[in-house]
Amino acid sequence: MASTEMTRPGRAVWIALAGLALLQATISLHDAWDLHTNFNYDTASYYVVARNFAVGRGLVDTNLWHYLGSQPVPHPAGDYWPAGWPVVLGLLLRVFGHTERAAILVSAGLSTLLPVGVFWLTRVVPRSGDVKVPLVAGLLVVLQC
Repeated sequence: MASTEMTRPGRAVWIALAGLALLQATISLHDAWDLHTNFNYDTASYYVVARNFAVGRGLVDTNLWHYLGSQPVPHPAGDYWPAGWPVVLGLLLRVFGHTERAAILVSAGLSTLLPVGVFWLTRVVPRSGDVKVPLVAGLLVVLQC
């Protein structure tokens, strides 16, 4: 009778995880390295709220523009964009600095966790020891197919 319990990760799992993280880091950091500012309203808004949180202003939005029309400045964050990511990014900006450049590089660095997380979920949730399906899932995330 075959056991459905997973065994300890083998060498193939660690190589696949390291490869996915390295590939994602290479792609993300290559693309982010030359960026010094945000180029769209969504990322700019997330950055502004994260910066405000990082410097101790709380969860406030100080953008002059807003998708929902005229808003007082500052106004509470989270009325259009969710406030979860700015909190996480704001906490990291307290450590790495609160410039746009720091936010871009921190975000690029954090993106290495996404294919690793997808790999883990596709390996653990179905309780399979096979490395092929999680590797393909992680690659699809890296390559955004």
